[in-house]
Amino acid sequence: MPKAIADPGRRANVLPIDCAEGGQAAQDIDHPDAAYWDTVYQRLRAQRSAPLQAQVVWLKEAERTPTGPFPASAETLRRDLATIVRIIKQKLPNVRACYVSSRIYAGYATTNLNPEPYAYESGFAVKWLIDEQAQGVDSLNWDPARGPVHAPWITWGPYLWADGLNPRGDGLTWRCDEYQSDGTHPSSTGQGVVADTLLGFFHRDDTTPWYRNGTVGIAESEAPIDFAVGPNPARRRVDVRFAPRALVAWSAAVLDLSGRRVRDLGHGLGGGPVDLAWDLVDTRGARVPSGVYWVRVTTGSRRTARRVLVLAP
Repeated sequence: MPKAIADPGRRANVLPIDCAEGGQAAQDIDHPDAAYWDTVYQRLRAQRSAPLQAQVVWLKEAERTPTGPFPASAETLRRDLATIVRIIKQKLPNVRACYVSSRIYAGYATTNLNPEPYAYESGFAVKWLIDEQAQGVDSLNWDPARGPVHAPWITWGPYLWADGLNPRGDGLTWRCDEYQSDGTHPSSTGQGVVADTLLGFFHRDDTTPWYRNGTVGIAESEAPIDFAVGPNPARRRVDVRFAPRALVAWSAAVLDLSGRRVRDLGHGLGGGPVDLAWDLVDTRGARVPSGVYWVRVTTGSRRTARRVLVLAP
């Protein structure tokens, strides 16, 4: 939450409030009189907000000590998530959108709290929940034009699962030191990975313009020819590739969210594809903090930028 509060790319009228409570599994909060919902009210009021002011929720839940073969546990979680999103609409009636994420990797787990394969299978529960609403299930209706509203609009939040040290397509991995001793809950380092991934999602997803402050940083536009950055998220390096027109001057740089120059990547005249690499250090040679950055390319009079999420090494 401190990262979101300090995020210069966040709209000033968006107030992030942490309502997470340890030990509250899906089966603990899937009824309206659960003590957890009192905690939510207390957290909101402590930030000088109120239940009627909440408009967006990020939901990440799991079942405690799941058992049985697939899809039994995932189906149980789907049912509990459906109940929870309906309770959210009852308790926080002006919530318009609910972003739902499944579990992080649990292959290091030393307890049966929520080990693999159940952490991975929780992604199916989220998928089935979203599918249900998209198919028009009445009990999850969010559109007043279709009848009584029982839930907010439900969509994917950031997908957090990766197969341990095996990088997925965008480079995300999970290391042992990113977990507490139970191998299930993220350590402070792992919490940073989750926070950075969530902020990166809010900064670049098509459904989150409500979060982004368009007056901060630089605008993202279409590439003049070819412009690609990857991997994204990144832990060790970011490769940049583009193709400026022949004899057109070009330059490339990395900026932070406020538009401050972090590192110059190069400059020259167009004459073929350009391949650059950023080793995630700044102009002083120091590793940059995890977070969201811009890679900006200028070709002639045109400028193009892409966001990239840097994770802890």
